[in-house]
Amino acid sequence: MSLRVLLVYPPDPQFEDLKAALEQAGYLTQTAGNGIDGLKVCCEFRPHLIISEVLLSGIDGLELSSRISKAEGFHTQVILYTQSYRDAKSREETINKHGALHYFVKPFQKGALWEVVTNLLKEINPQNEKVTVKR
Repeated sequence: MSLRVLLVYPPDPQFEDLKAALEQAGYLTQTAGNGIDGLKVCCEFRPHLIISEVLLSGIDGLELSSRISKAEGFHTQVILYTQSYRDAKSREETINKHGALHYFVKPFQKGALWEVVTNLLKEINPQNEKVTVKR
C-alpha cells in the first residue's frame, strides 16, 4: 500500500526538501500551490495526509482543513504550518476549530515534523513496518 501525501504551499525550499524525503521513503506525493488547487488535487489524489501552509491564495489552509475534515468519505489527516499564530492558545484554537491534527510554526523543526508525519502514516498503515521517513 503506497501512502499518499498532499503538500499545499506556495514556493518554499523547506517543503521541497520534505517532498523529496517523502518520495525517497516510498510515499506518493502531489503538490498544490494554493487552496483551491489543493481541494481539486485532494478530490482526485485522495491523500492519506495533507500538509498545508495556512496563508494560501484562493482559500486559506484553515478553510481547506475545515472543508476536508467535514467532507463525507474523506479520512484525510491535516497538518498545518504558518508564520502566524505563534502563541500556544491560538494554535490550539485553530486546531480545534478547523479539524487539523497538528500545527507547526515556521521555521519549523524538521525533526519534530518528521516524527509527527511518520507516526500519523504508521497509524494509517500499521501492518507495514517498512514505512518510515528517513531523516
